[in-house]
Amino acid sequence: MKNQISSNYIKASNLVFLTSGLVLISIFILSEDYPFGMNIYAVIIDLFFFGGMGLLIRRGVKWIKYALLLLVIIILYEAPSTIKSNTPFAILTFFIQTITQIWAIILLFKNNKKSETVL
Repeated sequence: MKNQISSNYIKASNLVFLTSGLVLISIFILSEDYPFGMNIYAVIIDLFFFGGMGLLIRRGVKWIKYALLLLVIIILYEAPSTIKSNTPFAILTFFIQTITQIWAIILLFKNNKKSETVL
């Protein structure tokens, strides 16, 4: 069965995958600041959570945009404590990740008439 997916959903899923990749890169670059076990758990949780979210967006699941919006609201609420307790590189990657997630939300809520056929 073929499903019509908005091109904005495809772009938003790419941004969510980019967010997950940025977390993966920052964990490995900042590995001396965190215990090794925490790195492994953070990477696994990140890959499954954002990877699954990206796949759901790519498949055109409509409710996932509200889940991503709620996640970003929580992240923005926790931003001051994240900024206080991290290195400059971690803060920079945090802002880049947050901006890509907000951009993904904008794309998901934007009404786009173009569609692509996805199997």
